[in-house]
Amino acid sequence: MDKAPEKELHFPVAPWRDGSYEHVTGKDWPDVAQTPAAKAIAEKFPESFLGFTGYRGDPCVLLRKDKIVDILKFLRDGADLQFDFLRDLFAMDNLQTESRRKQFSDLGFKEVARFEVIYILYSLRFRHDIRLRVAVSEEDADIQSAFKVFKGANWYEREAWEMYGVNFVGHPNLRRLITHESFEGHPLRKDYPIRRRHNIIKPVDIL
Repeated sequence: MDKAPEKELHFPVAPWRDGSYEHVTGKDWPDVAQTPAAKAIAEKFPESFLGFTGYRGDPCVLLRKDKIVDILKFLRDGADLQFDFLRDLFAMDNLQTESRRKQFSDLGFKEVARFEVIYILYSLRFRHDIRLRVAVSEEDADIQSAFKVFKGANWYEREAWEMYGVNFVGHPNLRRLITHESFEGHPLRKDYPIRRRHNIIKPVDIL
């Protein structure tokens, strides 16, 4: 009997897109990206899973934001996973300039989600790590806070909100950490006026 041809694996490539996702096909990349932990997320949360990616051997899972707290709990508590250390959490701005828009268009992409929140988790027991990239749109920049799962998310989320304006719903103390209380706007957004200046009114206890 002839062997059935292998099903080709499709995965999204950067940058993120709102709505439908463009895909490319590859054969080597899945070996890098599809670790047991990444596959476990895809199987447990198929409605949130968008694809695998990876860079220089680091596995990464692309996700919708709706189930992020459940996914973090699953990774922390799973017996074969035990990602018990939040190594980092940060945001990034994918605002398209004209040159970037042309670059995306040449690659076949239409729109990108304005923001991403990236979680880097590490297992102290198994000594493996994983990255989660979560798309957040400009129109709905809310995402559930990871604070109840990882207390270390506290200041990470404060910084991400302060710099980019991503709102972490359920955070116990979401206020400015680096800039002063009278500061307006989110200075790491790519459309923030670089020459804008603010007057410091008074010192504030950041704790």
